[in-house]
Amino acid sequence: MNANSNQLSFLVKAGAYPCIKIPSGTILNTITTLFAGPANAGLITDILFRNNASVVVSLNLIIVPSGQTGGITGTLYTGAYYITTIQIPANAGTNGTTPLASLASLVPQLFDLDLAGNRVFLTEAGDTLFVQNPAALSADINIVVKARTF
Repeated sequence: MNANSNQLSFLVKAGAYPCIKIPSGTILNTITTLFAGPANAGLITDILFRNNASVVVSLNLIIVPSGQTGGITGTLYTGAYYITTIQIPANAGTNGTTPLASLASLVPQLFDLDLAGNRVFLTEAGDTLFVQNPAALSADINIVVKARTF
């Protein structure tokens, strides 16, 4: 079964919440892998961002289908798989007053609704999700991908 299946029920194999750290001092245009698609399909319920900087940080979201290079070579992205740029609020998730930034809240149109009304972002087998920082980072960015595989 893949994400285009017309079946109404499916078995989720495993859940994972990988945490990715993009460290302070990361040079501009660095490509970081967030989620490497599993053998069948993947379901992302949200991606959470913690910004340790006192300024807003922009990140480009890129998804490259299985078998495509997508223009990703080192730290340069020139392909056609750019999705959107997101703005992570200053101090998001670090000071007790600014909550973690949620991709489902920042860009809700990227998510579909499942039968229960939950937001889900489906990936096909082998799809890879990346972020790119278009400016050098002055503080750490921590990212948690809330994902399930089939």
